[in-house]
Amino acid sequence: TTAPQVGFIPELAIFDIPMLYPNLDVSRKALSGAFRAKLEEWYDRAGLKLLLFEPIYYRETTTSRPINTVADFSGLKIRTMENEYHMAFWKALGANPTPLSFAELYVALQQGTVDAQENPYEIMWSSKFYEVQKYLVNTHHIAFILSININKGIYESMPDEYKAIITESMKEAAEYLFDLAKSKNDAMLASLKEVGMTVMDPDPALQAELKKAAAETVKLIRKNVGDAVVDEVLKSAEEAAK
Repeated sequence: TTAPQVGFIPELAIFDIPMLYPNLDVSRKALSGAFRAKLEEWYDRAGLKLLLFEPIYYRETTTSRPINTVADFSGLKIRTMENEYHMAFWKALGANPTPLSFAELYVALQQGTVDAQENPYEIMWSSKFYEVQKYLVNTHHIAFILSININKGIYESMPDEYKAIITESMKEAAEYLFDLAKSKNDAMLASLKEVGMTVMDPDPALQAELKKAAAETVKLIRKNVGDAVVDEVLKSAEEAAK
C-alpha cells in the first residue's frame, strides 16, 4: 500500500486525509483521471515507474457501543497506528486515539483496554474482532490503495514489446483487482452481519461531522507536503464525486 512509501514519496501522505473519497468507485475515478499523471511524476522522481495504483478497501470502525452522533465519539478509546494524521482525526472527533501494536489488539478489546479499532472488513473477520466488538460503523474514513511499481532504470532498459506487455497486463490486473476487492468487501460485510455484528451507516449529520474533523488532518498534511499538493488531490476528489 502507499503507507510505507511515504518515506521516499512524501506527497503520498495525502492519502491519509480522512473522508477524501466517499466510496471505491469515486476514489478509482479520481485516481485514474488527470491526477494519475501527477502520481506518475512523483514516482518518477523517486526512481520508480508506477504500474498500478488501485483502491481496494477502506478503514471502517468497530466499537463496543453504538455511534449515532459525533457526541458518541467523546472519550472513546480507539486503537490507532502511531500515525499523527490518523490520531489528529480521532482527536478532532473527541475520541482518545491509543497507539497499540496489532498483536495486542484482540486482547485489548476483550479486556476493555480500548473500546474501538479501525480496519478493513477482511481484517475484522480474519482477526475475529466480531467476538469482542458489537458494533461496526461504516465510516469509510481512509482508503487503502495498492501500488505496484518497478525500478525506473530496469523498466527503461526493457525492450518496447516487454513494456507493452507489462502495461497491458497491469490494465487487466487493475480491472480484475478492483472487481475482486468490491465483491470480497461485500462478502466480508455480509459475514460480519451473519455472526451478529450490528452494522451502522452514519447519517448525513454524522458524515458532515466526520468531514469536519478531517480538516485537522488536512492542516497537518499541508504543513508537510505543501498547499499545492493538497489542493490538487482535494480538487480531483471533488470532481470525481460529481
